[in-house]
Amino acid sequence: MRRFLSASVATAALLSVAPATAAHAAPAVRAAAPAPTAVTGVSVASATDGRLTVAGKLTSSGRTVGEGRQIIVETADDQGKNWRRLHLFKGEKWPVTKADGSFGATFKSIYYPHGYYRFRFLGGPKYAASVSATVRDHRVNARVFGWKVTPTKIRKGSYVTFSGTLKEKPGATYRPFKGQVVSIEGIVKGAKTWYWYKRPKTDAKGNFKVRFRVYKDTYFIYAYYGDKKHLVDYPVKTTLVDVR
Repeated sequence: MRRFLSASVATAALLSVAPATAAHAAPAVRAAAPAPTAVTGVSVASATDGRLTVAGKLTSSGRTVGEGRQIIVETADDQGKNWRRLHLFKGEKWPVTKADGSFGATFKSIYYPHGYYRFRFLGGPKYAASVSATVRDHRVNARVFGWKVTPTKIRKGSYVTFSGTLKEKPGATYRPFKGQVVSIEGIVKGAKTWYWYKRPKTDAKGNFKVRFRVYKDTYFIYAYYGDKKHLVDYPVKTTLVDVR
């Protein structure tokens, strides 16, 4: 035969054991705070093909943090504003630390020409989050001013003119940069592959200008690929030539 406790009896039974349970409960153990970390020794270097190489080291109170700690690369424009994560292309991954805490990686492209960079460790149960100081490629600025594409709405097969002025900044001010190749590149709307169309050289005043026919809706940019002393430059936004 099954037996059932009445509500009053069950309540009394619970109350009678509650004090004993509380009296013998183990004291709460406070989890240790994550150890502070630092991302140091950071460096960036862009190549003439637009690739970006980064490096640095993650430590905790001067000691190694071990391998496998992921580092996020962030970039800002040439004014140190508009911070964002560096774009990862297919197959690319964020760098991770080696056994000594060092890390490094090469990415297919920078996002902001002349941009700033910093490296962020997101932390975890054992180690606290941290971010490095900002760093920049050490080469001389070289950039295009007055980039123009005219006209941007044309009939199929009409001529379009591309022009601008390339300048370098070895000191406090920019000056004309002559004898440099600027590549005019484009991608047909809906396509996946970029092509170069013309590669004019700058004159004594740093000016370049070229004209050719366009047959399909195409997004265009200029691209100056720099050298060992000068940074790469290209526009963040493309210019669409709309073919009617």
